[in-house]
Order: sequence, then C-alpha cells, then structure tokens
Amino acid sequence: MFKQLLSVLAVAAVCAPVAAPASDESAPETLLTAPGLRLPGSFIGTLPCADCEGISHHLDLWPDRTYHMRRTWLGGDEPLARDEIGRWFADPVDGTIILHGAAEMPLFWDIEGPDEVRMRDISGNRIESSLNYSLTRAEVFDPVELQNLFMSGTFRYMADAASFSECLSGRSYPVAMEGGYLALERAYLEADLPPAAPLYTTIEGGILERPSMEGPPRRHVVVARVGNTDPTGACVTPTVDIPLENTFWRIVSLGDATLTPQPDGQEPYLLLRQAEAEARFAATVGCNRFMGGYTLADDALTLGPAATTMMACPPPLDSYEQQLAEVLGAARSHLQDGATLTLLDGQGAVLGVLEAAYYQ
Repeated sequence: MFKQLLSVLAVAAVCAPVAAPASDESAPETLLTAPGLRLPGSFIGTLPCADCEGISHHLDLWPDRTYHMRRTWLGGDEPLARDEIGRWFADPVDGTIILHGAAEMPLFWDIEGPDEVRMRDISGNRIESSLNYSLTRAEVFDPVELQNLFMSGTFRYMADAASFSECLSGRSYPVAMEGGYLALERAYLEADLPPAAPLYTTIEGGILERPSMEGPPRRHVVVARVGNTDPTGACVTPTVDIPLENTFWRIVSLGDATLTPQPDGQEPYLLLRQAEAEARFAATVGCNRFMGGYTLADDALTLGPAATTMMACPPPLDSYEQQLAEVLGAARSHLQDGATLTLLDGQGAVLGVLEAAYYQ
C-alpha cells in the first residue's frame, strides 16, 4: 500500500488545491469535512518514542487540505523540534488522511472521529498497541508558529509590499521586512523583472505572526536566509488524473440551487466507494445521509435505490435534501472534466455539479 500511495502523493502533492486560499487565515466557524474531521482544528498530543521521553505533536489541519505541524522530541539536554508545512490527502477506503510535506516519507493517520486522529506506522499500517498514538482536537484553534523551514516558492514585490507563495501548500503570505528580507528584495531587483512578476526562490525561515499594515496581526513569512533564485522558475504543477471512484466530491449545486455549507455543519458531498468488489455510494447535504449501491459503465451512472436516516432538517437543508433525493433518483450518466463532475439525467440535462475536494 505504501509504495502505491507514495507514487500518487509524489505527483498530487505539488498540485494546486481546487480552490487555493489567498492566505492562511482560518474561517471563524468549523466544518465537518467529508473525510469526517471537524476543521479547521489543532490536534495535540504526546506520542510514544523508542529513544526519548515522548514526541509532542501540534498538528494544524485546514479544510483546504493544507497543514502545519511541529514535532518535539522530549528529553535530553535540549528538546529537538521539527516544523513542516504541506498538504493532506484523504483515503476514503482506508479511512485515513496522509500528510505529504517536505519530509521524505508521507505520514498516515486514522480518522478516529471528528476530533481525533491516530498515527499509523511509516509503511501505512495500523499500530496495534495499548500505548496512546492519538492526537485530539484542542478546544481552540491555535496554529503553531513555524520556524526553521526550508521553503520554495515565488516572491513578488510591488509598491513596498512583498508576498511569498509557498509551493507545497499553495498558500500565499506577506513577507516581513526583517531578517534576510533585504537580501531577497535585492535579488528581486537585480533580476530586473516587470512589476509584481514572480521570482522563484528557495529560502530558509519561518511563518510567524507579525503586525499587519491594516487590521489585526497575521502570519508572515520571515526570511532568515535566501537560497537559489531563478527568474524563469516556477512551482511544479502537473496535471493529476482524479478518479471518479474513491474521491470525495463536494456538492456545489443541485438544479438551480447553489449549496452553501452551514456554519459548524456537515460538508455536502457525494462519495462513490469501490472496495472489495462492492460499489456503494454515500451522500449528504449536511443533514441526513443517503446510502446505496450504484452501477457504472463508461459514462452511464445509476445511483440507488437509497436508504437514508430520518432527522428533521432545518432550512435551507430541508430543501437541499429534497433536491438531492431527486437528483440521486434521476441520475443516468455523468461527465467528468478534471476536478469537476456533472450529473445528468436520461435526456442529458444537468442535475448537479460537484468538485473534487479530497482525494489521494
């Protein structure tokens, strides 16, 4: 399993997210994401260590599939800390998320519930032990300040404002004018680029909270040292084939209605799950869950009949749910264009539009 996932992640990790955020600022409300995690969230715990007192973890997960993490090896004269930034991917069949950052090996975590993840071993196998390998979600989302990072990305400078777009996560940050900033600005000016054009560079530094020109403090890239620069370079963004099955498809619209996730609610999604020769689907708009079998042959797709839970749904979820039931019953074919999935009825009319949200 590990070799297969590693080959997938090596390509997928450098892809831009479906809807990349402009910054790392978190939403005020949480969302129960399709994989089953309540995000954004800070997951905290100290896990076993073979040759130290324990490894303290602070793992910040965002719904856009980015993460920050600090691991601290406890004991010894001075604790050893390692920070990283990257992207996470969901495996619907295994019920796991996989962290892929600057480290050589991806990290596997079981989703134990909306507020808990449990570490797997480096090969992706579940750890059978009475020791605690779980991280639990803190009551307050408090992203860790990252230090001693080696980052690659694009630097832009215009009208005394500077920004850095980090390649692994796709996030963009303002750059603090301190530390090694002047060396980076000098390299940008020497490259003689058009105003606001990107300069690809590698840097050593951190992501730390600093005062903003307007509004409250926010996280900035703080440059400690500038590495290589390349005016013709760019973050690598190859095309990835997103599978129809075993992908969480976020429901964007049903008929004429555009779905809006409710604060602190369940994210609307459709999952076509193919495992052990069994084809089953699950879908929700954020209230009841629809489940059933499906048949797939080329472009033809039939869903149902569906069983469902029977909770009373508040508006607008009640109307969304009625439309979902109608779409599931009427779907006869589909069109997939990369990260966009369109469900069609028997006459080819559009029933709903979905986008790939979580995939390997």
